[in-house]
Amino acid sequence: MNPRWWIALGGGIGAVLRYELMTRIAETPIPYGIFLINIVGSFAISVVMTSTQEFGWPPERLRIFLTVGLLGGFTTFSTFALGTDLLIQHAHFMAAYTYSVGSLFFGLTAAWSGIIFVRAIRAWLESRAVEADRRRDEADERLPSD
Repeated sequence: MNPRWWIALGGGIGAVLRYELMTRIAETPIPYGIFLINIVGSFAISVVMTSTQEFGWPPERLRIFLTVGLLGGFTTFSTFALGTDLLIQHAHFMAAYTYSVGSLFFGLTAAWSGIIFVRAIRAWLESRAVEADRRRDEADERLPSD
C-alpha cells in the first residue's frame, strides 16, 4: 500500500482521537486538552522514533503511520498557537505565558522521558540477554567433557 494511505489513515484516526479527548476535558480559559494532547504526543513520538533508532522497530510503514499520520493528526501546533492567541486577546497574559512556556517545557520533558524510557528498556533487555548467556556458559561448564 502507498505510504500516503497509511499517513491519511493515521491522520484521520489521530484527529478523531484529539477531538474526542478535547470534548471530554472541561472547557476552561486555559486549553488543557490541547496541552495534554501535545504532551502525550511528544512522549509517544519520541518513543516511536527512539525505538526505531535503538531496535530498528517499528518498520518504516508502521513508523510513518504512527508518527506522520496518527501523532501528526493527534497533536497540533496550530491549535496550541490559537489557544495562546485567544488567551492574549482576552487579556489573560499570565495564563498565555504559563500555557506557552509550560507547553514547551513539558513537551520537551515528555520527549526526553520517552527517549530515556526506550533506552532503559533496551538496557534492561541487554542485561537480561547477558545474564542468560552467563547462565548458559555456566551450565555448559558443568557438563562432563568427552
